[in-house]
Amino acid sequence: MSGQIVDRRANGKHKSSSNRQRFVRRVNHHVRDAIKENIKNGNISDIMNSDGQNVIVPKKDINEPWFHHSKGGNTERVYPGNKEYIAGDTIPKPESEDGGGSGGGGGEDDFQFMISKKEYMDIFFEDLELPDLVKKQLSTIYETKLKRSGFAVDGVPSRLNYVRSLKQSIGRRAALRNPKKRKLAELEAELVDILFSLSETFVPIPAEVQAKIDDLTEQIIALKRKIKAVPFIDTIDLRYNRFEIVNIPTTRAVMFMLMDVSGSMDEDKKELAKRFYMLLYIFLSRTYEHIDIVPIRYHTDAKEVDEQEFFYGKETGGTLLSPALELSQDIMKERYDSTWNIYYCHASDGDNSIGDTDECVERLHDILNKIQYYAYIQIGVVDNTLSIMFDDYLLGTHDNVESAVIYNPGDIFPVFKKLFSKAD
Repeated sequence: MSGQIVDRRANGKHKSSSNRQRFVRRVNHHVRDAIKENIKNGNISDIMNSDGQNVIVPKKDINEPWFHHSKGGNTERVYPGNKEYIAGDTIPKPESEDGGGSGGGGGEDDFQFMISKKEYMDIFFEDLELPDLVKKQLSTIYETKLKRSGFAVDGVPSRLNYVRSLKQSIGRRAALRNPKKRKLAELEAELVDILFSLSETFVPIPAEVQAKIDDLTEQIIALKRKIKAVPFIDTIDLRYNRFEIVNIPTTRAVMFMLMDVSGSMDEDKKELAKRFYMLLYIFLSRTYEHIDIVPIRYHTDAKEVDEQEFFYGKETGGTLLSPALELSQDIMKERYDSTWNIYYCHASDGDNSIGDTDECVERLHDILNKIQYYAYIQIGVVDNTLSIMFDDYLLGTHDNVESAVIYNPGDIFPVFKKLFSKAD
């Protein structure tokens, strides 16, 4: 006989339990079902703002191994506390597995538990990644840059920090002058008192008083000389900007997110595109620490926007893809050189001006020769301008472009997995 020992001791606050992790792994497929429902019926951004998600697990899937006598056999023992049966009675077999010993057929509710956001997202993205993220020729190369790291007491003149040096000068002068100024004020007050008392007597000044006056005068002159001798700025005041060298990997990545917001994209289609991009945005932000995201909305014109406007902007118009491609090429040329891994994700209902096709194909060929991956998401009906353009002109000539179709919210997660699944 073999079994598994389950530790049921209480866990400390904020501490993870091996039992909990084992249980989460066991109900992994139920968590995935909950994720699909959230994508289909909810708002993806709610996942990021919540502390966790409820997951329902059928009772049959939470049974744990336990030590017991094997079932079956005959027994004539009547257990204490029994008020229903007597020796010799035949007890019928329950009608179902959920039935109790009395054959009433009662069952138990499914088990519901809260999974943390971290556990939820770990399962959510465990088998997803950007295709070919690391370029082989750059995988072990690092470049260096200087990073500000406080101040130093020596350095070259070009790195002199004037503000910090002046602050040091003010502090030093205050430390050296203030005690002398306080002493000077005391000596001057004492001298004034002596001279004032002599002015009331009209008698010759005694020798000892004159000696005291001379001594106070010499001390006052010496203190004033010392105070005046404190320099405005000294070499010990100088502070220089300090820099340290840090290594940064050259395998940086950028994702261009293109979204069609033309008039042919009705609210339902825009909602599907927004949900897909929310899912992609969460995936990129959580999975990759060093990645830039460039959101572009387009109709007859294209514009780089911020996250808020990308998801919730109201601007619309006709349909031309080439301005969006041209804008992305300009941004790529200006900001992202050959050391970057560049990705595109493009969502549209496929409508585009026929006269724009040749320019789009030319620009896409140029883009695909420079980037790692281009994912095209067709929203709704296929066999229109863009879907035909990708199928006929691009999919057969480039191996770094993929397309997929989303008809309804239930297609979002399968399409996302298709486009961003880990390579075998």
